[in-house]
Amino acid sequence: MSLQAEWKARRSMCKTLLYVELVFLLLVLFCSGTAQSSFTRRGRPKRTFLFKQGVTSVPFEEDNGTITKRVVHSFRIPSLVEVNGVLVAIADARYISGDDQSFIETVVKYSVDGGKTWKTQIAIKNSRVNVNRSRVMDPTVIVKGNKLYVFVAGFYESPLNWVQQPDGSDWYTPLAIGEVNKWTVNGKPIASITWTEPVCLSSILPKWVNGVRTKQFIGGVGPSIVASNGTLLFPVQVSNMDKRVSVSMIYSVDDGATWAFSKGFTPYDCTESAVVEWEGKLILNSRRDNGYRRVFESSDMGETWKEALGTLSHVWGNSPSRTGPGCEAGFIAATIEGKRVMLFTHPLNFQGAYNRDRLHLWMTDNQRIFDVGQISHGVEKTPYSSLLYTDDKLFCLHEIKTEDEIYSIVLSYLENELQLMKSVLNS
Repeated sequence: MSLQAEWKARRSMCKTLLYVELVFLLLVLFCSGTAQSSFTRRGRPKRTFLFKQGVTSVPFEEDNGTITKRVVHSFRIPSLVEVNGVLVAIADARYISGDDQSFIETVVKYSVDGGKTWKTQIAIKNSRVNVNRSRVMDPTVIVKGNKLYVFVAGFYESPLNWVQQPDGSDWYTPLAIGEVNKWTVNGKPIASITWTEPVCLSSILPKWVNGVRTKQFIGGVGPSIVASNGTLLFPVQVSNMDKRVSVSMIYSVDDGATWAFSKGFTPYDCTESAVVEWEGKLILNSRRDNGYRRVFESSDMGETWKEALGTLSHVWGNSPSRTGPGCEAGFIAATIEGKRVMLFTHPLNFQGAYNRDRLHLWMTDNQRIFDVGQISHGVEKTPYSSLLYTDDKLFCLHEIKTEDEIYSIVLSYLENELQLMKSVLNS
């Protein structure tokens, strides 16, 4: 079987997306000499624990202004970006629990030497209203020039999930901008990130959408994009008084000085979403908690959305049975070997429910889909992930969850996976 035929076979498999067929597919691939040698060479990706629960400490600012090292219970919601040659990893530092309604701040690690050494800082503090519940969480990130735009959801003290809260009185939406500077001392590269005071974007929320009163909005989570016309674009989740959620975009045409909502909204029950620009359109890849992911296209910068039926929508399921809760996904566009492709990471979730095991990587040109394979180790639970392709290197920053709802974040170096994709693109 040629690699091109292999690609087509995998796309056909994905379109039906009964994951039990993966077993048959792998048997077919192992009967192919080319595919067999590729899989044999790959092995498990090299990786390092960038944020390790119970071990990694962060510079925590006490109420009196002193900085102390504080060990963190869990790290969640990873984003990985590159700013002028500096790798930057952003995540939730969940100090006392892995729970969404716990004491959380936004932590950043950055590396000027390709990931050999890292510095750590807190980018956005919470309100400190409640020592158990105050939180800023779920970062969504844009890079433009040497600036890093980090948008988070803030809550003062509510013990409730954001959708279940009765109104928006406990909610706010901080946006902080980090300026990344890089220089050399005695031939050694050095970098720093300086953060602005966060500004609140809550006031831009439309009061009504589709005849229903809105309540709150938060980011789509993960890295987002700058469009080819220079517009900053964040996907956002919007909840209403009926406790339903849909997805829209907020945008800035003046480098973050002002922000506005796009007019277009997805159908209800789309939640965490990532966006890429593809052949003059925006492609929005959305989580749903009732079976499978939905993908939408917009040719007018999010003013209207049309479901991408026949290409990517309904392709990826939440589990082998296409039931149960969904998950955030890594989703980026990249140019590899001179060809534009989209890369997608998502757990297969053989164990079902919120286990989210076996993180997989796919490549697509919006017509064909190639299953690059599993990038996590064994049957470990690997929920949220973030992809970065830069300087001909492919990285994945992803969570690892233990049985006790404790989360760490690892940085995987997808060297063999990148070589496999190149061989497919060159076939």
